[in-house]
Amino acid sequence: MKLRSSVFGWKSVWMDLAEEMQGEFTDGTYLTEARLPLQTKPWKVHMKMHSHPIGKSIAETTVIALPYKPLHEFKLALHNSSTIEEVGKIFGVQDVVVGEAAFDKAFIVQGSNPALLREVFADAALCELFLNQKAVNLTTIDHQHKNYGINPPSGVNALAFAEKGSINSFDRLNGIFELLTATIERLVHLDIAARQAVDFE
Repeated sequence: MKLRSSVFGWKSVWMDLAEEMQGEFTDGTYLTEARLPLQTKPWKVHMKMHSHPIGKSIAETTVIALPYKPLHEFKLALHNSSTIEEVGKIFGVQDVVVGEAAFDKAFIVQGSNPALLREVFADAALCELFLNQKAVNLTTIDHQHKNYGINPPSGVNALAFAEKGSINSFDRLNGIFELLTATIERLVHLDIAARQAVDFE
């Protein structure tokens, strides 16, 4: 991928990224979107960010989602740990310990099936991709647990990565795409997700 400057802002970066990945870029009045196919993979990554009118206090959030077909029920919520949350663990805040010391220290992991979550993160290479990110907020979304304006129908789930503000770094976006791709590949390997495209925008 070519190195491009972000001097013209995040929309310019997204537009260039969509062009280089042979995807689509749409810049609306209040919503900017990009739909990016993962080369040699059946999935498509969707990026969106709401641009609020001047005067609004709602924080802008970049959302990067990868829809997929689930084969089994699987819920995941993963985000960076903090001192407050570390204290909260003592008082019973749910946190699945996956067994990788650096990973367990860096992240809060929650989900519906602790044993299955440990299998997902038993892959050292996958854990390393998460640790290489400066910040992570990843969750699974389905038709019963909607978030970030993502409303999948029954039979479709999505891995959703969210970050406050705009992401205007090619390297950062590439790292997130790599993380999402490795995660869905791991879910396929464990028969949690199907290796197929889904018809959901």
